[in-house]
Amino acid sequence: MSARFFGYCERKGCTVRKPFLAVTLDDGTPVARTPDRMLISLYNAAYFRTAASDALMERRGLWCDSHGPMRVAPLNATYNPDKKCDGRCANAKRATCDCSCNGANHGAAYC
Repeated sequence: MSARFFGYCERKGCTVRKPFLAVTLDDGTPVARTPDRMLISLYNAAYFRTAASDALMERRGLWCDSHGPMRVAPLNATYNPDKKCDGRCANAKRATCDCSCNGANHGAAYC
């Protein structure tokens, strides 16, 4: 099973974002597959393990050069049949989708 997640810098006004796919292993462990095809263990859907170390986060690309490790949010999709899905959805870097694809295409250009 896989799902889209969105890494983001928590600092107010910072625009650094990174979408990626996460998969669940047979033992139930959620791991993230970033666009560079590296795997990172997740503590849960909203926060990376602090024991993973800043260096690991930086090597995997889930790092804001100005502010440090990113937070992670799962895709939050709401079906809206009146809003046509387009390139903005596929190229999205934020976790919220409110169009007719119900999240199926959200951030897909990066994952």
